Amino acid sequence: TDIALLAGSAIVGLYVARFLRMPAPYLAGPMVASAAVHLLGLTHASPPAIVVAAAQILLGASVGARFAGLTHRDIGRVLRLGGIATLILLGISGVFAVGLNAITGIPFESLVLAFSPGGLTEMSLVALALNIDTAFVATHHIVRITVVVMIVPLLFKIMRARSMID
Repeated sequence: TDIALLAGSAIVGLYVARFLRMPAPYLAGPMVASAAVHLLGLTHASPPAIVVAAAQILLGASVGARFAGLTHRDIGRVLRLGGIATLILLGISGVFAVGLNAITGIPFESLVLAFSPGGLTEMSLVALALNIDTAFVATHHIVRITVVVMIVPLLFKIMRARSMID
């Protein structure tokens, strides 16, 4: 019955997330719903390992499909620039994770994944695979995405207004 409750909450979470137009509704909705049923103490079940593995395979395939049609030179350039950006962002994430771990006692691994560059789906699956607090990691990424989606258009309006005045 725990698995049925978890599956049911995932389906309800998906539809609620789509209705609310949440970022990554196919991941965020079920994760938020799962967090809710776990926090309420209704279940302690985890998704079966085969389900997690299948999700990781689908995610990897979808990421790989995005490289179709690129030349080796294009891929090399993207990998080089992406690698540099990733190292810089991971360094910043690490500094914040060390500092917040010392202040709050929140596990370093959870903080690193919460602050690391990467998509909500990817970081959540990594957290799930490593048995790290997935709800904590996903919540940070959802907040980051939501803030960016809300603030960036506002910044563009401000920049556009200033350029028209000057």
